[in-house]
Amino acid sequence: MKIIMNEELGTKKVFVAFFKSMLFCYAFPLITFSQDTTHLTPIVHEQELLHYSPYDLQTKDIIAISPQRQIITREGNKFFLQNADVLTDKTQLISAITSPRFSSNGNYIAYSAFQNGMMVGMFAREEGYFFYVFDTRFRKTVNIPNYDSAIVRGDVSTRSEFILYQTNHHGELPKVFLAEPNGEHPRYITDGLLGDWSPNGSWFTVLKPKFYGDWESQNRKEQDSVVQQFLNKRKPNSFDLTWRVWVYNSLGDPYYELSKYDSPRFISWSPNSDKLILRSYNDDDFHILNIKDATLSGVKEIGKFGYESNKNEETHDPRWSLDGKNILYVKSYWNEDDSHCLKNETWVCNAEGSKSFKLSETDERTTEYPLWSKDGTILLIRERLNLSDQVELYVVEQTITNLDELLK
Repeated sequence: MKIIMNEELGTKKVFVAFFKSMLFCYAFPLITFSQDTTHLTPIVHEQELLHYSPYDLQTKDIIAISPQRQIITREGNKFFLQNADVLTDKTQLISAITSPRFSSNGNYIAYSAFQNGMMVGMFAREEGYFFYVFDTRFRKTVNIPNYDSAIVRGDVSTRSEFILYQTNHHGELPKVFLAEPNGEHPRYITDGLLGDWSPNGSWFTVLKPKFYGDWESQNRKEQDSVVQQFLNKRKPNSFDLTWRVWVYNSLGDPYYELSKYDSPRFISWSPNSDKLILRSYNDDDFHILNIKDATLSGVKEIGKFGYESNKNEETHDPRWSLDGKNILYVKSYWNEDDSHCLKNETWVCNAEGSKSFKLSETDERTTEYPLWSKDGTILLIRERLNLSDQVELYVVEQTITNLDELLK
């Protein structure tokens, strides 16, 4: 089961972990982690919220967690929404969930479910395939009509509550639609891969082919190679397109194209919807772009972070703090053949990427997946091998008491 915290497209590594149920809650004492600065050390207080034992991991998983401290868990074939602070507050969701995504304010969960159907590559058979939006405040579900294509991705505007979703139909470019809050009156917007609504609901992103002729050519090659796969037992070719980021306004009108950043594999809006973190496919850096002052001639890059000094180092999972002032990210270090992760480091930088410090470091037996919580603390999903080489899972809250001083 994937941890749904990494939105990178085509990332070098895919973090997969299996999680299972809650045992107890208790607090750790004050802990100080070392870091690279010479004069200051981050002071971190840890509190354990959940502990999942190897026994519990046989039946229960954590699927997703939001900055608003809500958790989607799975128990057998049932899915539940829980509050990290009030674990007895549990609501069952529709079964057979795939790819759940929280909206930026945590009020909605967009997810797909298929029953008596099957996935075929990146597409799905239309029979028995459904798309839902769940309102976490009122505990109600909206079913988006599925007419002739599989709906595989969606997001909800925090301002208008309009629903964006992407449909896939084999042999055609994916299509993006905009529907009313109840899912009715869907309107076709464009061809491409759907990104995300900005947190203020004013903008959304779409990935579109740089040259539409490339899609037609690649699609023909894909169809021919599938035939050859059965005739000659050859593997089919994969699509190799150059994608561009387009920003649309809330009405579905194109606003501008980010023409300098081809084939992005990571895009993230800042909480104030005035900046984007973007990383291109063959780029070592995450770029911070000023969207607020964008013009037809382009956008201004105000900083970058995450430079990888060697091929066995990977920077990933950047997360904006909810006030937009800081960015949390992870560095992983792998062995020579990239088959084994040696250690992970959690870093924090300012919104311009000009100042950063290392918050913590784990050994090869521990992996951490951090994100900011709504109160400015950090939530960690921590996977650890015990002395018997069995996986144990923790959800931990961290408070950095001297964060502002570190990033002066």
